[in-house]
Amino acid sequence: QDLAIDVPSIYANLGKLMGESFAQEHLTLKVIRSALEPLRATDKAGIVLCEVIKTSVDILGSKGSMEVQKRWGKEKMSWSDLCDNPAELIEKYKLDYLSTTEPKDDSTSTSSS
Repeated sequence: QDLAIDVPSIYANLGKLMGESFAQEHLTLKVIRSALEPLRATDKAGIVLCEVIKTSVDILGSKGSMEVQKRWGKEKMSWSDLCDNPAELIEKYKLDYLSTTEPKDDSTSTSSS
């Protein structure tokens, strides 16, 4: 926590570093979740995870959000694993496509209402 005072963007920078490795499939979400567990007590794990996802989506380009969503579902991730109230982070980082633990199945949604 003292490091965050000295380097205010430490959590964003950590997320960006991990995001590059996640995009290249060197890290899994489960490994990232384990690495971020100590940050859960200070409610910073969710911020780092959002930066990981944002960086990965940017690196992967047009297929980024679909790839992240697929890996999220495959690894059975849940926001509750890393933060108590993820709604604000989901909205801020525009990650509503990860609001569930299972990937969306476009074949079952045929109506557009």
